[in-house]
Amino acid sequence: MLGDGCRMFRSTIKTFTILHLSPSYYINNNTRLHKWKQELEKIKKLPSPRIHHPANHTTMKTTNEIIVIDLEATCWEYDKIPPGQKTDIIEIGICTLDTDTKVISNKQSIYVIPERSKINKFCTELTGITPKLIEEKGIYFEEACEKIRAEYHPKSLTWAGFGTFDKEQIVAQCDYLGIENPFSGNYINIMHRFKAYNGLYKMMGLKRALKALDMEFEGHHHSGADDAYNAARILQEMIK
Repeated sequence: MLGDGCRMFRSTIKTFTILHLSPSYYINNNTRLHKWKQELEKIKKLPSPRIHHPANHTTMKTTNEIIVIDLEATCWEYDKIPPGQKTDIIEIGICTLDTDTKVISNKQSIYVIPERSKINKFCTELTGITPKLIEEKGIYFEEACEKIRAEYHPKSLTWAGFGTFDKEQIVAQCDYLGIENPFSGNYINIMHRFKAYNGLYKMMGLKRALKALDMEFEGHHHSGADDAYNAARILQEMIK
């Protein structure tokens, strides 16, 4: 749908044509000519008309299988990180999306022992992850990377997450520990893709994106595995 900017632009082009073809018409009417010049200057400052072109899955560089992840990490109320602590991954939620069959599978949570921080009450209330859960099921981040390599063969596959945090945190933690990133260089930011797919002016969160597709969130929000699965559902919809 064309907006006011487009209609004004068409009107201005028509006006400009008249000015250009019939200068004698306005030559003795300085006041009116000055007014039209002012209007032209206003038009020049308007943004270009925005036309919605939904993203097509054929433009998405990907593989026949996409690994979708969602991380949960140590966090603090009001983002006040205690001195001496750093954000650590405590859960890698992961699943795969087959781009041919559109089937989502291999969903699991890989719990990770935080090595530079502690899980506090706020973090537990948000994610449901307790120190006891990590003690019972957690493995070190390097071991988690090895597990992903063995079970998902990620170096040959596209991987994705809802936003940039997941990619950035994986890269940062690998760099800190001096280990190789288990994933490939081909990452899909599902949040960004969804914005383009729907012609939105700004990003929206995971739950709102699902709602925009008339889909309900399945599982528990801030469970890494459930968030990864629901992010995969959004990606699944975009590549249909």
